Amino acid sequence: MSYSFMLLLEKLSPAERAVFILKESFELDYAELAETLDYNEANCRQLYHRAKEKMANPKKRFAFDKNQHQHLLEAFTKASETGDIDEFIQLLKEDIVVYSDGGGKVSAALHPLFGKAVVEKFMRGLARKSFPYFFFKSLIINSSMAFLIFNRDSKNLESVLIIENDEMNISNLYFVRNPNKLAHLKRTSL
Repeated sequence: MSYSFMLLLEKLSPAERAVFILKESFELDYAELAETLDYNEANCRQLYHRAKEKMANPKKRFAFDKNQHQHLLEAFTKASETGDIDEFIQLLKEDIVVYSDGGGKVSAALHPLFGKAVVEKFMRGLARKSFPYFFFKSLIINSSMAFLIFNRDSKNLESVLIIENDEMNISNLYFVRNPNKLAHLKRTSL
């Protein structure tokens, strides 16, 4: 399951999420949904309809090929080691979006950042202020390129950066900083 799909699921109400997952994954009909969830069939139909509308995502997602994966890895590694992020910035789509999740426990952007100019300014600030204090480890998470971000001094996992792309460029960046969502990675990452 991609991170963007999980993010979309969070936009659903608990009832919409339950109906959507049970119908899509287990192919329950509306009578079975009504019985399982203690709703009437008409309510299940409406919840499923609303969930489908919210889940509609016009952006097509593409998996990395080896060359693209290597190019992105090299561009981000260069940026993280030298602070020179020009090559990485060139990989951003004009309509890129950055999402940040601190879970209310650590600092994070409260709203998504939209557009290459805004994201470039944000990334240049990170490179200048933060990159010297962190080291990075690359991996694949849910078929997307990702980087574990560790504090150089404490060696603690601070964030995960998940990078999604289309055929040629980076379309979304997800900074996961919520400690609850990082807990399972802390045990296996170093």
